[in-house]
Amino acid sequence: NDVVAFGAPDEMLGQVVHLAANSSNDEPLQKDALRRHCKKNMPFYMVPREIHEWPDARPRTSNAKIDRPRLIAAYSESNERTSSNP
Repeated sequence: NDVVAFGAPDEMLGQVVHLAANSSNDEPLQKDALRRHCKKNMPFYMVPREIHEWPDARPRTSNAKIDRPRLIAAYSESNERTSSNP
């Protein structure tokens, strides 16, 4: 599983934690279980506000690491399209 945490804009707090995660072995992502795990093991300010399931492969750098800037940009574009549609 790939899981990436990143900051997302929030009107009240300025920024909140979001996670981008994918499932493995064709099993659906267990968002509730992941959220419970975070609440149990993390300080409250680190618990993700949103967990996003990414069905496709994560963008990678030439070193095979997750390309965080591209992933965050993809989230931002997706979020802007969702926000602009009533």
